[in-house]
Amino acid sequence: MPVDENTNHFFPCLKKWLDTQRPDMNYEQGGRNFVRMRLGETYLIAAEAYGRKGDFEKAASLINIVRKRAAYKEGEAKPQEWWQIDGGNIANLTGSTEKSILVTPAEISDDFIGFMLDERARETYGEMNRWEDLVRTETLYERVKKFNPDAAPNIREYHKLRPIPQNHIDRLSPKPSAEEAQNEGYY
Repeated sequence: MPVDENTNHFFPCLKKWLDTQRPDMNYEQGGRNFVRMRLGETYLIAAEAYGRKGDFEKAASLINIVRKRAAYKEGEAKPQEWWQIDGGNIANLTGSTEKSILVTPAEISDDFIGFMLDERARETYGEMNRWEDLVRTETLYERVKKFNPDAAPNIREYHKLRPIPQNHIDRLSPKPSAEEAQNEGYY
């Protein structure tokens, strides 16, 4: 795609951390608060716990609390991306989207972990370390292969472990055997 055609329509930018008090983009210091804890994430943690126990009714109700907060409210104007990219209907420019985004227990029960990973990605976009969620759910290898074509040829099963620094490995004397080595794949 030509550089002149790079717009927010093709490459959306993350504005949630934009500090409007900085005098210009080159000024590194800012006064924007940081997130220590998020209520939305707390609801998703609880929803995942209920879903893992098999209580999809309670899990769906907790997910819907987060989704209701994120929905466009009645009378709230939507940005042009809503109808140009997201598939919204321009005739419903100020209508609520709440009912259309709520989930039911049946919708989340088939691939619950995949659904929760997608929901966490939507809710905490640009805030969390995705690697930790993927390792915790033991889906790192499969999801990188499926969703990241740039990394797919290079991902290995042992990437679920953090690498041991090379200078530490170089200092080991004697070198451990493969069975004794920690974090296999990095020696």
